[in-house]
Amino acid sequence: MYGPSAESLGRFVLLDACQYRADRGAPIDADLSVPFDAADLEDIRAAQDVELRRGDILLIRFGWTAWYEKLGEDERRRLAANTQDQGSPGLARTDAVLEWLWDNGISAVAADVPALEVMPFDNTAVDGFLHFRLIALLGMAVGEMFNLEQLAEYCHRERRYSGLLTSAPLHKRGGIGSPANALALV
Repeated sequence: MYGPSAESLGRFVLLDACQYRADRGAPIDADLSVPFDAADLEDIRAAQDVELRRGDILLIRFGWTAWYEKLGEDERRRLAANTQDQGSPGLARTDAVLEWLWDNGISAVAADVPALEVMPFDNTAVDGFLHFRLIALLGMAVGEMFNLEQLAEYCHRERRYSGLLTSAPLHKRGGIGSPANALALV
């Protein structure tokens, strides 16, 4: 995670968007822009019967890392060469998403996608890049490319979608980002 605090420790809540959509016969295509708005997040939360608490760290599984790991080398190179136009599921860039996160007291948010928000995006404008508003305006730490597969499998099997998450980035003088080094305990 990167953001205003160096280390994160707290209660996590996993919202499994991938499983939610698969259960409804509409699986997420990880190669396409699939925005998830506040209503989608609330529907997933309700379906999993999860209570959000002030200070929670929100983890969202879209299934992107699992999809990527199944790709061949040629497909991965194609993606790497075309990052500007590449589609990916993620959070919608709407005020409703920001309000939902803020109103639910979320302190940090991370997902298993390249940018947390739906791709492609425009990072030249505040409205085109959710990170500007999440990090700078709301003070939320952001995490990307989390491998949530085993955690989601366990949570689904046990019907328990919360636990303890710790994340301690590398301490590098002048650094502005780091691998998360995250560990979830359930």
